[in-house]
Amino acid sequence: MKTGFAFLFLLLTSAAIAQQQGVAISADGSAPASSAMLDIKSTDKGVLVPRMTTAQRTAIANVVKGLLVFDNTTSSFWFYNGTAWTELSSGGASPWTASGTNVSNTNTGNVGIGTASPTAKLHVSGNVRSTGRIDAEGIIEGPNIRAMGPLYVSGNAVLAGPLLVNNSANVVQNLNSFSSMSISNDAGIFEFKSGTTDKGFVQLSGDDLRVGTHSSNTA
Repeated sequence: MKTGFAFLFLLLTSAAIAQQQGVAISADGSAPASSAMLDIKSTDKGVLVPRMTTAQRTAIANVVKGLLVFDNTTSSFWFYNGTAWTELSSGGASPWTASGTNVSNTNTGNVGIGTASPTAKLHVSGNVRSTGRIDAEGIIEGPNIRAMGPLYVSGNAVLAGPLLVNNSANVVQNLNSFSSMSISNDAGIFEFKSGTTDKGFVQLSGDDLRVGTHSSNTA
């Protein structure tokens, strides 16, 4: 009887120590790390988490935050963040670097949005919209260019298609168009300058078209 009580005492004591110190699973009998509840050590084996299909994963009831599984359908790990299942990234180091509120990419190749084969530093397959001003220090080139606000080019602007500006356009150097240029403002004006000196203008005035030698002319 005393032997039975002694064994039970040792069992309960061992369980209490294990709860306080964590559990180690290893071939060398080493103690678990002090900050780990479960410490598994091996040089030739790994750990297998539950493996299942996507349908089985999403059918898990009462999912707890932090639950981790391997999805055989997507061949990737998924964890539950408390609101939804999230796939763990399988990529390596990110090419993007965060600095404060800025994000930069210093790769020597191209960046594609909507395309896997970018042919320029930034290649967007689709529409690009800016609610602010677009500044170009080089050449703006394209089959169709439309600006709902001011368009400012400190270099050359080469147009292979129509140019439609609903506000103002300022080109410091050359403006070459192989198609049409439109002014949608009833009082729109084309100004011609040499440096900061006004040389002439073409201005819309209702149904009339005015041409003058200086932009300040009113006749």
